[in-house]
Amino acid sequence: MMRTISLRDPDQSFSTYFSNAYYYELGPLTRVPLTVTAWNFNMHDIWMNIMSKIYGTVTPKYGVMWAQGEKLGDKKESTFQELWDTLYATARPADKTAGLLHIDLLGGSVNRFINFADLEKSIPKFMAANMNQTKESEISVTKYRLLGDYNARFATELGLPMRYLFNLATVLSMQGSIKSDGKGGIDTDINSLWTWKVLGEIRVDIPFSGSYIATGVDVLIDSHMPRGVNFAYPAEKWIINFVPPSKVTDLLYYCVKPYTVSRSFIKPTLEGQELYVISVTDKPIDRNFNLGGQFIGINVKLIEKSESANSDKESWRQWISKWDINSWSNLGMLPNELNSRKYMIRYDPYGTTAKSISTSCFTNTRPNPSGSSKARYPTEPEVISYSPIRDHFRPMVVNLFKDIENGNARVMEATVTAEHKDGTLDHFFSKFGISMNTRYTKDCTDWQMEHSTTSPNGYKKVNSKICYKAIREWNNPPIYGFSKDVLEMTEEDDIGFGPECEHKVKFTAKLNRDESAAQAAINSPSGQECLKDLASGLEGSPACTAARKLDHIYNNYEMKSVTENMSDSWLQWARSFAFGLNSLLESFIVEHKHAQTNTPGQASWTIKRDPHTGDSDMTWVRPHETVVAKNVRWDALKEWKRFSPLSFAFAQVYYPLNAGSNTIQDSLELFSGGVSESKCYVGSDSVHTFDGASYKYAVDENSHVLLTDCSRRSQIAILARKGSYGQKLITVHLGKDTIEMDPTSYVSVNGAKTDFTKMERGSFIEIRTPGSKSIKMVIFPMPEGGLVFDIRSIQFWMKIKGDYVELSAPIHMRGKACGLCGDFNQEITGEFKSADRCALPSGELMAASFKLNTSNGAASTETCVSVDEQFSTVLPDYVVGMSSYSSSNVKRQENCETYQLFF
Repeated sequence: MMRTISLRDPDQSFSTYFSNAYYYELGPLTRVPLTVTAWNFNMHDIWMNIMSKIYGTVTPKYGVMWAQGEKLGDKKESTFQELWDTLYATARPADKTAGLLHIDLLGGSVNRFINFADLEKSIPKFMAANMNQTKESEISVTKYRLLGDYNARFATELGLPMRYLFNLATVLSMQGSIKSDGKGGIDTDINSLWTWKVLGEIRVDIPFSGSYIATGVDVLIDSHMPRGVNFAYPAEKWIINFVPPSKVTDLLYYCVKPYTVSRSFIKPTLEGQELYVISVTDKPIDRNFNLGGQFIGINVKLIEKSESANSDKESWRQWISKWDINSWSNLGMLPNELNSRKYMIRYDPYGTTAKSISTSCFTNTRPNPSGSSKARYPTEPEVISYSPIRDHFRPMVVNLFKDIENGNARVMEATVTAEHKDGTLDHFFSKFGISMNTRYTKDCTDWQMEHSTTSPNGYKKVNSKICYKAIREWNNPPIYGFSKDVLEMTEEDDIGFGPECEHKVKFTAKLNRDESAAQAAINSPSGQECLKDLASGLEGSPACTAARKLDHIYNNYEMKSVTENMSDSWLQWARSFAFGLNSLLESFIVEHKHAQTNTPGQASWTIKRDPHTGDSDMTWVRPHETVVAKNVRWDALKEWKRFSPLSFAFAQVYYPLNAGSNTIQDSLELFSGGVSESKCYVGSDSVHTFDGASYKYAVDENSHVLLTDCSRRSQIAILARKGSYGQKLITVHLGKDTIEMDPTSYVSVNGAKTDFTKMERGSFIEIRTPGSKSIKMVIFPMPEGGLVFDIRSIQFWMKIKGDYVELSAPIHMRGKACGLCGDFNQEITGEFKSADRCALPSGELMAASFKLNTSNGAASTETCVSVDEQFSTVLPDYVVGMSSYSSSNVKRQENCETYQLFF
């Protein structure tokens, strides 16, 4: 069995404590063969620095990500220093780093401690010492451990002594060599073996004879890793080369052997002597499957010799269904039935035609069409990239931006090449790219797969190919409140198969959220609460956030497909898919017609989702049948949910779809526990922090710090003040740049003012690093009024409309943030504190402490206590009862400040 403990500190990017232990129990006895424990606290910057040194690239830390090229002591840094000094910004004591790994293998046979902090120096030193030399290093490791050995004695009804024996043993062996090729690659020639053996036996001793009879079951698992592997990892690329060995190798061997035995304690006997395997049939299943085949030229077979009653898809499905994914990964070696059987994945050099196999992966190419560092229009496309675009990527990049007027893209490629002994090359490649426009209203996906063969004389033949391109377009809901318009999405997919992609499928989809779903969102409990919040001026309350998610869910889906020149294999696959779908939803089907009058080569799927219950009515029209299902629910997949709860939850990000988010954003929310969805709302007279605390406060004409980094590592500060017409004026300090925004009229970038109300509809403002193509910030004027400010390098955005501001939470500032929006440590207790970590009794006092440009006055005589010494365990009140006030008089005393309010 496996026991996993993972503890997260809310302001850490990764788990701060992780422990994974494999253990086995029989009654009160426990054995733990392997325990891996890791402590990882405030190590993000160290990990990023290590990765940059491994790949030979500069990966800037969050604190200087937007300030590359700046020198310490410049004018801009003094601006941040002055701001932080004014606030007495103080980092937490918990911001120190600590990293440790402990490995305990086979009960202490291998006991190692690794200090993560030392890796920052030791890895570059190791690479410098070993990557450029070709000295061979010998590896010889053998570990044996008896993990469990149990011997229970009891008497039978005949009075004969009986014993129950159980033991579990494992052997780990690695023999061979490893060396560098002197060019950054690593060559390995290691023969590795990991064996597990489980033995359970019931034995009856024959008194006074020294003999016994027994029956039991023996389970053996052997696994061998292939030899002759070479690794290389240049920048933005992984390469693995493999040379097939010259000896027969069982890569995996699994054997279940029930037996009887009659032996003597006095006469020594080898393990296999006088042992009789229990057989229940004289015609066992004996077959093999070629897994390597003609594609990569490796003779790898799955060999099955089994006395099981059946060995087909259904029997394997029934066997797997007895487990869930966790228990199968840990206890799958235990037989659920005692029939004799063997399974082997065997490599045989005889019949292997491949001389070598190479795999590679190219990643991290990020082209985007954009213009200069000023306001630009969609009619001025220009494709640039953060890194050079490789020649074989250029056609895909052009294709991605053919239907996207602006935005960015990511492309990657993976290849597998098998070189045969006669000089023939089998080449597999998969190239994938996705682009999205700047306003997140349109995206394009391009995916190409190909298998080709190149003869020794250079003639290339394409054996099979897949061409896929999809374009989606949708209208975004308004940035606040409920959407009054119908929300729609359209998608067009072109899919081709065959050597020239001559077998084609055209897929179209239309999705919309109609008035019935809109009314359901408004009439929901969160919708009714949101209406009250909207009336009070709090447009981004938690209730409004929940209601907006309901308001954005598409409830009507219309999908159609048209095929052209399809092969028989495709039609067979389509029929199998249709049969499986019908079987899955059988309990919901109310009508099933087999008709020959439907249009050949066409199919449609219509879904109507009930916004109140979440049930769906579905209608499929296929060439030979029409199926109608009512009230379809996710309960139909309960077996999937039992087997793998995590993947089941992940699948639900694909249905129902939401107009206000995407699958990537929903997946991030699922895996981050909602961290990515934390937001701060600053309204006309109220504030809702990242961590959920709400309080009454009205920002006046003085600048207030909404967000900055009190650890003084990230050069970012968001300030707000009240404008002459009641709107909020926002100032953003980011590295060397200062951006001022009035949501009603202008945007100023480092003093250069632009009236965005006179810009062409659909235009936006980009801010780049001087002399670089890197885009640091983008500002979008919204059709309904207001601005959206986006810093994609740190996943931060801000919406400004009138006197209302909404901020997302930069994940790297968890626990280090300070300002009116709180500290973003995902703990509502102790939320109200000053920049120097003084505990305050209310949000009003916290907001007052972040008010700048105030004159000194009379000071309070009461000294506040550091929040690190006195942590509040009382939840702050939702409404404090103060309507408006002004703040003045901040006096420094010892390590904290005191504040006094005047009404």
